[in-house]
Formats: sequence, C-alpha cells, structure tokens
Amino acid sequence: MDKKKSIISAGGLLILILIAVLAYIFIPISDEKAPDPFGLKSIGKDKSQAKKKKEKKNYQTTYQLDELKFFALPDETRKTYVDIQVSLAFPMNDHETESEIIIKREQIKKFIKHHISQKSYYQLKEANKRESIKYELLERINKILKRPVQDIYFTKFFVMPRQKID
Repeated sequence: MDKKKSIISAGGLLILILIAVLAYIFIPISDEKAPDPFGLKSIGKDKSQAKKKKEKKNYQTTYQLDELKFFALPDETRKTYVDIQVSLAFPMNDHETESEIIIKREQIKKFIKHHISQKSYYQLKEANKRESIKYELLERINKILKRPVQDIYFTKFFVMPRQKID
C-alpha cells in the first residue's frame, strides 16, 4: 500500500512540475521578460510588421529601354559582345518622370552603351562589379533627368568574350 501511495504521489508531483513548466513558458509575467523558447510570441508581430512594411512600401513603375547589343573594346586587344536590357524604376503614377524618360531615352541608351563599352569582360561578368556598374549608371542617368529614377534593373545581361583582334 505504501508503494502505491509513493508512486501516486511521485506521479502527482511530476504532473505538477510539468504544469508549472508549461505555465512558465506560455503564461508570461510581462511581455518583455517572458521566455519564448518556441518563438510563439513573434508570430503575431511578424504579421503586423509585414503589414506596416507593406503600407510604407514605395511602389514603382518601370520603363524598359530597348535591348542594346554591341561590342565593347576597352583594351583594343579583345572584343567583348554585350547584350543587355535595362529598366528604369520610378514612383508609381509619376507621369512627368515617365515622359522625360521617353523623351530622353535615346540619350540614356547612348550613355549606357558608352559607359558599359568602357568595361572589360571581367568587369562585366562578375556580379559584384555589375552592382557597382548599376550604381554608376543610376548616378549618371539621374544627372541627365530632372526627376531622378529610383533604381535600375538589368532585365537581361549577357556578355561573351571574343577572340583577340589581329
């Protein structure tokens, strides 16, 4: 009989400890200091933060320039074939910027072609170098336009080395 009582009391004690641990985890004393071992508190916050980000998101419209195909000759010993397409991003419903891009698109394309043709094959093929080229282009194109574009996207970027020129 004593053995039964001790097993029952040990089982009861184990249940009480389990309830205390679960209460400690799921019933916070205060939001800041309560532990969150399973990451449950962040579930509701992620949705509200995502909603705030979505509200603050700056929606853009893009204008895609014509495809540019040309040979770059930066060092006069090697040709690099370049085939790119660029989109310019600006605020949604900004019709003035869009009109200005349309009016100056040939000047912008000529500048892009000139700027990229000065780069070597190795500068064009590396992703981190392309990113710096993108920012160089963005800075210079914004000098051409009265109203700045927000971003530049390469929708196509193909480079291929050619044989040495004799």
